[in-house]
Amino acid sequence: MNRILFGLLLALIGACLLFKVAESVNRLLSTDMVAVAFAEGGDDAYYYLTIARNAARGAGITIDGVEWTSGIQPLWALLCAIAYLAGSDRAAFVILYLASYAFWIGGAVLLVLFVQRATRLPFPVLAIPLVAGLFLWDRQLNELYVNGMESGLYISALLLFLVVAQRSAGTAVRVPSLRHAAMMGLSAGILMLARNDGVFVCAFVMLALLIADRSRARFYELVIAGVIACLLVLPWIAYCYWVAGLFVPQSGVATSVALRPFSHPADTIRAFIVSFVPLLFVRMRGFLTEPPLVGGVLAVLLTVGLMVAVFRPRSPLLEAPTRLVLLAFAASNVVLLAYYPLVSSAVQFYERYFGPVKLLIVILLSLVIVATARRFEASKAFAATASAVLVAAILSNAYWIAEPWGVPYRGYFGSSAYALARSPFMTDGSRIGMMESGRFGFMLPDRVVNLDGKMRVPALRALQQGRLDEEIQRGNFDYILLNIFDEAFFDERAPAWRQRYVPAGKLGTLAVFKRKPQ
Repeated sequence: MNRILFGLLLALIGACLLFKVAESVNRLLSTDMVAVAFAEGGDDAYYYLTIARNAARGAGITIDGVEWTSGIQPLWALLCAIAYLAGSDRAAFVILYLASYAFWIGGAVLLVLFVQRATRLPFPVLAIPLVAGLFLWDRQLNELYVNGMESGLYISALLLFLVVAQRSAGTAVRVPSLRHAAMMGLSAGILMLARNDGVFVCAFVMLALLIADRSRARFYELVIAGVIACLLVLPWIAYCYWVAGLFVPQSGVATSVALRPFSHPADTIRAFIVSFVPLLFVRMRGFLTEPPLVGGVLAVLLTVGLMVAVFRPRSPLLEAPTRLVLLAFAASNVVLLAYYPLVSSAVQFYERYFGPVKLLIVILLSLVIVATARRFEASKAFAATASAVLVAAILSNAYWIAEPWGVPYRGYFGSSAYALARSPFMTDGSRIGMMESGRFGFMLPDRVVNLDGKMRVPALRALQQGRLDEEIQRGNFDYILLNIFDEAFFDERAPAWRQRYVPAGKLGTLAVFKRKPQ
């Protein structure tokens, strides 16, 4: 019975995956590809694509073919540049979508492997599609994989590191093993190159391994692993310092509360809620966040319940090595959850930043699912109920995939990109200044200038030194395009801009300001 269900559920998962692939193909065939492709990444995905296009053409890691930038995560940027060797935007987009799906499916395989190794008890065959389905059909996680950014690669790299750490924690070290150290060091280096805040996970997990086994052999093995990881990461750190005088990507500094003291507590709370509760069903996000009180209570109860079930003394859900690794991973997530609200003003990106938190919840819930499936392995009622839940999640995802099919634009600034393609800006030769310039800079790379500091070092310096108005004057823009909160920011930091620019209508969601005649 369970083997038949196993085959049917895997077939359903595969069918829904193919449906999602077909929807991605529909985006790639659109005449307004920039308005729909990688829309889950909003505007920032197109910074990567613009830089990759320049790099493939031999112009280096530049945003405009001239000015070098560090406002990216290096591993995904490298993959984007390789994709652009195909010679065209559409071909590069196809390659990147294929890579994204490969990382997504690979992530599901790594999760099943991690959960399977968590305990020596038998792994029920029905648990495989249930665990994979939980990972694949959580809406937050699957959007992270097709957003044109580093997020999906980061989650899969994180799972790879956890699998390697799990194996290391379960191995007694009597003599340092160069092979084990190399695996740990390479996986840690890949994780930090995928996204720089992976350093939190690496530090906590390696420290936990050292505390649990304070032998000299373990210490030497971890030192070798650390050296290998550093050798991988240090060239990127040196590059960041060379470009912007910073040890981190400049985009992090440009979106920090020190430069952009913007906060929106309600949005932050919503980001917390959806990161702690799997989003598997239609209308679930609205139920959790409107009002957020319901979702907040549910998130707390679910998290506490999972932590007690998994980490209580003598819990049968996992063995000591996996417990050690997961406790370290949980501790790193506590730091992550504190770090971004305290340091970053990019509230709209918190759901993306909190991807590791969702992964932790998915792992803990997967362990509970496996234990339940093992206990009720012979129960037809359990098999039917679990299968029904997975089918409902698959059908919800099918609805989410089908709902926007054929819509001419999607995502943050999608409507503005759609409007830009039909506007005189495409041919009038005007010079345009923008704060968030991802899509527009991709479409008009020679004429759109980034002013928010995420990509251009001169703009970052102007913001740091309180000279935004001078940067605007130096740009000599014919037009400035702003969303509503950037307009307020301009009024606060460079009020004189209003004397030189007057409102000239709207372009999608952006306000257009034209330079006054001299």
